[in-house]
Amino acid sequence: MEQLMAYNQEGTVKDYCDSFQVLFDQVRNHEEISEFYAIYLFMTSRLSLR
Repeated sequence: MEQLMAYNQEGTVKDYCDSFQVLFDQVRNHEEISEFYAIYLFMTSRLSLR
């Protein structure tokens, strides 16, 4: 969960989206996390349009 909460963009937005989804799936397999909370984490992360 800590990795997901601290995840920041490295590379393009598409790369970030793909990596975030993979990381979210890994976390969800081991912990209870709602999709709403994942969206919140995604939206509040540091994105720079590349």
